[in-house]
Amino acid sequence: MKQTLAKKRRRVTVAAALTAAGVALAGCSTDGNDTPDSTSSHAQAQSLSTDSTVKTTTSEAAVQSKVTTSNELQPMAGSQPLDVLPGTGSHFRVQEMRSGAHRDFDRVVIELVGEGQPGWLVRLTEEPVQSGSGFPIEYEGEQAMVVAVRGVEAPITPEGEVLPPVDHPAKDPDMKVVLSTTDEGWFEGEQRFILGLNKRNPEFKVNLLTGPTRLVVDIMH
Repeated sequence: MKQTLAKKRRRVTVAAALTAAGVALAGCSTDGNDTPDSTSSHAQAQSLSTDSTVKTTTSEAAVQSKVTTSNELQPMAGSQPLDVLPGTGSHFRVQEMRSGAHRDFDRVVIELVGEGQPGWLVRLTEEPVQSGSGFPIEYEGEQAMVVAVRGVEAPITPEGEVLPPVDHPAKDPDMKVVLSTTDEGWFEGEQRFILGLNKRNPEFKVNLLTGPTRLVVDIMH
C-alpha cells in the first residue's frame, strides 16, 4: 500500500512539472510574435534626423515592411520613413510614373524594374533646384514636393544607346492637390520627380510596394 501511494505522489509531481514547463514555453512564444508596422509619426521623426546611423536603420526598415498591396479607395494606413538608402548592389530603372485622383487624396506612383532594394528621399520645398547645376526648377502651385528614387542606374544600354524618356502620362485633371508633375531626369544614381502642390505642408504618406516594385506617395486633400 505504501509503495502504491509513493508511485501516485511521483506521478503528481511529474505532471505538475510538465504543466509548469508548458506555461513557460507559451510565455516565450507570445513575446516572439512581434510584427510592428511603421507609423506616420515615427516616419516623420526619423526623417528629421541627419545622422548617418538613422539612414542605415531606415533602409533596413524598408526591407522589413509588411506593406505589399495598395487600396485604390483609401490612402495607406501608415508611412515608411522619408529618407531611405538603397540596398547594397541594387540597380533599378524607372519604368513609368502615373498619377490619379481619389476621394480624399491624390496618388502618385513610380514603377520600377530591376533587382535589390530601392531607396528614396521625399521632401517639401519652395525652391527646388536641378541636381548638379543648381538651376531653379519651375512648378505650379504654392510648394513643391521632390521625390528622388535612389539606386537607379544610368538610362544607357551596354552599347551606349540612351534609353527613351520615362513613360509619363498626362496628369489626372481631377487631382485636387497635385497641379504639375515633372521628371527631372537621372543624376548620380537618382531619378527625381517634382510635384507642384496647391498648398503648403500637406499631410502625405510614402510606401514601397511590391509586385511590381513601386513607390507610392499619397497626398491628402
